[in-house]
Amino acid sequence: MLKTLILISSLLVISACTAQTPQPMENIAPTFESTTQDTNVNEQSSSQSVSVKLTSQEDGQTALELLQANATIETQQYSNDAFVSGINGLTSDNEHYWAFYVNGEYSQTGASSTILSAGDEVEFVYESIDPSL
Repeated sequence: MLKTLILISSLLVISACTAQTPQPMENIAPTFESTTQDTNVNEQSSSQSVSVKLTSQEDGQTALELLQANATIETQQYSNDAFVSGINGLTSDNEHYWAFYVNGEYSQTGASSTILSAGDEVEFVYESIDPSL
């Protein structure tokens, strides 16, 4: 009986010591291959793409509302539209910006003006600014 208690206690101690503590979203390395609510963003080397992919679950939601529900964002107001300037701490600068795609196509409207349907796939990609434009 005593041996059984010692064995059970040892197993509990070992399992408690090896349990992983959940990390905050902004500290997890990004894996952006799926189209689910994946909003992990960390700065990457210039050879890697950084993006946030989301799938709308309801009709009538704006792309900005979907992003706000799943990430910490920064925006700048232009005319009647909001421009996403930062996602989970990674902000645009003189060389990069957050490009915005809906169902694989570059959006012609801002995130706050883009009305989604359920199932629409939205992707924000941290892209280099083309100096020739």
